[in-house]
Amino acid sequence: MPIITWDETYSVGVERIDAEHKRLIDMINRAYDAAETMDDEAVLSDLIDDMVEYATTHFSTESDLMKQHKYPGREEHLLEHSNFTAKAVISGTAEPSDEWRVNPIKIFQFLAEWLKNHILETDKELGAFLNEQGVK
Repeated sequence: MPIITWDETYSVGVERIDAEHKRLIDMINRAYDAAETMDDEAVLSDLIDDMVEYATTHFSTESDLMKQHKYPGREEHLLEHSNFTAKAVISGTAEPSDEWRVNPIKIFQFLAEWLKNHILETDKELGAFLNEQGVK
C-alpha cells in the first residue's frame, strides 16, 4: 500500500523536477512496502541505497537550476535537502541493537511526510521562480 501517491497537486510546473519527484515517491513506496513485510532486509537496504543515490541526483538537478537562475532561496533549500539525505542515510546504515533500534516504518513515514511538505512548500516556490525564468 503506498504511503504517498503522486497527484497534480505535487506538480511544481517544471517537467524534469516533477519526473524526479515521481521517481522518489515510487522509491519511498517500494522501500516502505519492503519495510512492512520485512521479507528481506537486504532488499530493504538496497532500496534505501538506491533512494539515497537518486535523491542526491535529484537534489543536484535542483541545485544546478537554482544556481543557473540565481534563485534567492538557494542556501535554505539546500539545507532541507541535506536534512532529508541525512535521515535516509541513517535509515540505511543503522544496525539494530539492544541499545538502539531503528524502526524503518517510522523512518519512511517521516521521509514521505518530509517529501510531501518539501514539494508543496519549498519546491512549489522554486517551481514558480523557475517558471518566471522561462523554465518549464
